[in-house]
Amino acid sequence: MRLRHILEGESSSDDNEEDEESTAAMEWKTSHLSSAIGKPQRTKRYKNILMLSEWLLKIPNDFADNWILVLCPIGKRCLVVAAKGQTKAFARNGYMIKCFASRLPGGNRRDGRRYKDGCVLDCIFSEASKTFYVLDVIHWNDVSFYDSEAEFRFFWLTSKLNECPEISDISDLNEYKFVCLNRHKCNLKSVETAVQEKREFTEQIDGLLFFHKKSHYTPGVTPLVCWLKENMIKDVFYTNEDKQQIATCGNDRMES
Repeated sequence: MRLRHILEGESSSDDNEEDEESTAAMEWKTSHLSSAIGKPQRTKRYKNILMLSEWLLKIPNDFADNWILVLCPIGKRCLVVAAKGQTKAFARNGYMIKCFASRLPGGNRRDGRRYKDGCVLDCIFSEASKTFYVLDVIHWNDVSFYDSEAEFRFFWLTSKLNECPEISDISDLNEYKFVCLNRHKCNLKSVETAVQEKREFTEQIDGLLFFHKKSHYTPGVTPLVCWLKENMIKDVFYTNEDKQQIATCGNDRMES
């Protein structure tokens, strides 16, 4: 199974801890050497894992009842894999962009359970704030979430991350912060409120992701996840009559 290979890496399944330590150290050294000479590692195993969106061109009939909104900060979309005592972040094309210690399950070598636990997360990385904003969960310890509905994944992910408060602070064992992105209802009022109110990130909004509550985590593009830029909200949400009324009100204000 591909997910199992992601967590286990390219090393053999030998249970000998010394061999695993040696392999992990070699991987760490290679990755940092590659970064130092400007040649990031690329691994096909980590390519095309993330679930991608289609543009939101019109509002679905069940939008208010069956969709969930997530505001996305400006950053780099990436796959975060914590296993065997280290944490790696991979770009959509499979390139490794970070190798570091984290307090995620299996994410650092000083965690006594590092070879048993592990997780795979869908994140947005902000270099400016040294933060991984967690968008979704793919795997956590022995549980795969490919076949779980989005509404359940989000609830479960929030609960688990709340059990790990140490991941929200930078430390020797957690070199980058992990922050769970908030979820919002899907109607015009809640969308506008979410955009205007104080957010869990300081970066500018890159766009809005809309997830169907029943959608499974599917690698690649899916119509059950939709993307919208902030400046397109009125074009998509407002009818022609709404836009005309807004324009009229705007003219009235300018004339008064």
